[in-house]
Amino acid sequence: MTVTAEPTGQAARSIRRERRMAALMRPCEDVNVRNWQDKAECKDSASELFALADADSGTPAGQVHAVNMARHEEAVAKYCGRCPVRLACLADALERGGKGTWGAELLTDEDHLAARRVRKQMYEETL
Repeated sequence: MTVTAEPTGQAARSIRRERRMAALMRPCEDVNVRNWQDKAECKDSASELFALADADSGTPAGQVHAVNMARHEEAVAKYCGRCPVRLACLADALERGGKGTWGAELLTDEDHLAARRVRKQMYEETL
């Protein structure tokens, strides 16, 4: 009997991210993403609250994660929790590659790469 080791490090993070993306994408499959912005709780809010900070935006490199998490938590608390179009927002961001807070989720480049892999797997399952 062969025992395989559990993935660690980057491989484990990649697997967790793919599982998270699959869980986020499934409820969004049949959501109509047109014109959701007009009904969004955040439509009149400051867009910086939802954007990802990075070193290019003037945020010190060591503080990028903390700034992004603080922005995300504030956006979710103020808007996303009661938003009637949260799934449409998330579905649109997953489709377009939006980064930052979308549909109460914090999306990064790595999330979109994982989403592509999940989409490919979902497509291959239908063949």
